Order: sequence, then structure tokens, then C-alpha cells
Amino acid sequence: MTDGLTCRVVHPSALGEAERAAWRDLARPMARCGGAFLAPGFADAVGRIDPQARVAVLRDAGGKQGFFAFQPKPGLLGRLGVAQRIGGEISDYFGLVAAPGFRCASGDLLRRCGIAALEFSHLDETQDAYGLSGEQPRTGLRIDLPQGGGAYLADLRQRKKSVVRETDRRMRRLAEQVGPVRLEIDLRGRTDVLDTLIAAKLAQYARTGKDEGAVLGEDWAQALVRLLYQSDDPDCRAQLSALYAGDTWVALHVGLRAGEVLHYWFPVYNHELASYGPGRLLLQKTIEVCGEAGIACIDRGEGDNPTKREYATSEHRYARGLWVSPGLAGMIGSLAQRLQWKLAAGTAKPAKPAPPADQPAATG
Repeated sequence: MTDGLTCRVVHPSALGEAERAAWRDLARPMARCGGAFLAPGFADAVGRIDPQARVAVLRDAGGKQGFFAFQPKPGLLGRLGVAQRIGGEISDYFGLVAAPGFRCASGDLLRRCGIAALEFSHLDETQDAYGLSGEQPRTGLRIDLPQGGGAYLADLRQRKKSVVRETDRRMRRLAEQVGPVRLEIDLRGRTDVLDTLIAAKLAQYARTGKDEGAVLGEDWAQALVRLLYQSDDPDCRAQLSALYAGDTWVALHVGLRAGEVLHYWFPVYNHELASYGPGRLLLQKTIEVCGEAGIACIDRGEGDNPTKREYATSEHRYARGLWVSPGLAGMIGSLAQRLQWKLAAGTAKPAKPAPPADQPAATG
């Protein structure tokens, strides 16, 4: 039990300006371990799509404040009080945003929020400081660029010559055979390019087989990305990038910006140009311009593979799990969620083929 904890649960739109400002101030120092996904702008966007989105405004006995965003799971699970992270499967971080020193047991947090059970993933290891933890650790990788992308690539050329040399070779071949290569790192107002990205992502899902990573195939997810693309919030906005060879698009990416952090979210590649390794080209060109674009960290999200390792500079851990509120409602919600997992496992499709070695696995 967390003594003296007060909790008020509201729709994101019902927050007052002072509360929004407090949430933003608390979230900014967490840009590397939650970024835009834990910012009020993300909850606001989800709330415009889902009227059941909720934010718990918390305060402990010492006056320390916290914010915890969530939403009911769809269907029967939601009616039984089972919740999920705000944004569901499209969100790559989950957790509490609070002042240093704030602590809250997960069961007590759920009880005060009126949640029977909460199924989650992407709980960053820094949430341990609040007393929140999970199981089934997953690795997340980052590319830190404190001196800018140029300095980083110069160093990488010394340490991993073959990696950069091969990417440079493919870049030259693409320029010679298709057209001059250029990257538009932050396209604003280009909904046509975003439309192309979504259509290409859907085509990718059709080729590889739709699975849990195909969340952008859902109408609500597309609507959320479009809302975030319209945002000018420096703590939570979708940044659209396009790599071209001449007039031909090679790779597109929509990520989330939180200050100097770019979360690598939904990349997609021109299937007809797969032989050039467009995934590597997109990432390397993005790194090159990070300094002028104000990006000091590229968060690659959950997942660990050799291609991500080639460029990574640091790693962290995510956790998954199921928190359960004390009492009968928590027990029923937990049993319902576990039954749903069992049923889903029994009907799971075979795993899709692995991506080519020269392309990173899709993150969305």
C-alpha cells in the first residue's frame, strides 16, 4: 500500500493547463527512456480517437506529482476492467511519469485507478526507480550522437570499416543507376508522402504475413499517426523523412520526436530497390544529418539483431508483464487475460520470413 497517495482519473482532454505543464516538465528529462510516448501530447492524440483513454493524476504524501496514462483493452477484457498502455500496440514505451523519489506499488496504482489488471510491454528499466517492474526482459538499442552524425560516422569508419564502406558502395551504385541520392529529413505538410508510406507498409504486411508487428494496418493506428504528423508539439510530433534517388523514393520513415530524441518507429522501403539495401541507406543518411536536424539520439526501440548492433552505441532493457489489482476483480481480470493469451497462442500464424540481411527488421 502506498500511504497518502491521491489519484484522480480523467480523460486527457480534461486536464487543466497547470497539470499539462507539470506533466511536460516531468516528461522532458525522460526523453531518452520514454520520449514522446510518455508525453501529454501522445495521450491527447490517443484521446481524440478513443474516448475511453484515461490519465491518472497522482500525488504522494510528500506532494510529489505523477501522471499515468492507460486505456481499456478492447472487447470483453475491457469490460472486465483489463487495461493496456496508452496507444496499445503502437506505443513503444509504457510507464509512469513522476517526480524523482515518487514510488508506487503496481497493485496499489491499479486499485486507485479502478483497473482490475493491466497487460503491458515496453516498460523501461528506469521505471524501477518508481517501484514498477515486470518480467521477460527485452533489449532496446540506441545510437547516441553527442558530437553529431558526422563525427559518429567518422569514428565508425575507423572501428567498423566494412559496415560503412559497404553502405557507401551501395549508395554510389544507387546514385549511378537510379539518380542522385538525397534525404529530406523532416517533411512537413506532405500528407501525400505519408499516404505513400502507409500504402507501402500495408503492401509489406501483405507480402510477409500480418502479425503483431502490423499495427499500422489498423485504421485507428493510421488515424493516430496522421494526428501526430499534424502536431507542432516539440515534445511529441511525428517526423516524416524520405530518401530519394532522383525522383524515385527509396525509403520512407515516420518517427516520433521528443526534443533531441528521434524514435525510429515506422520505416518502409521501396520493394523494387531492395537489392541496394535501402534500410541501411536510410539509417546512414539519417545519421549524417542529425546534427543539423537537432537530433542527438536515435532510439531504435525494442529488438536486438546484428544490423541494429552495427550502429548501436548503448542498450537498455524493457520488461513485459501483467499487473493485477488486489481482490476479486483483479483475479477475474487476470484469468480472462491469461485465457485470451492461451487462445491467441493456439491460433497463432507461422512466423513471417526474416528480412534480408541488408535490411533491419521492421519496427512497426
